[in-house]
Amino acid sequence: MDLAGQVITTNAQASDYIKTSGTVTANYEIKYNAGDNVHMYPGFEVNLGGIYEAFIEDCQ
Repeated sequence: MDLAGQVITTNAQASDYIKTSGTVTANYEIKYNAGDNVHMYPGFEVNLGGIYEAFIEDCQ
């Protein structure tokens, strides 16, 4: 799953990977779950007041 250059407002789940260069804005709590990897490209940021967590785990 490729989420490049977006304002991130929803959680994401993928069986293999998630790629992002987006922005988590204030007042959002975002969780990414991927089976293999989560890659944050240059430009990815979490604004003050935003929360971001990434997990590598089996997603079914």
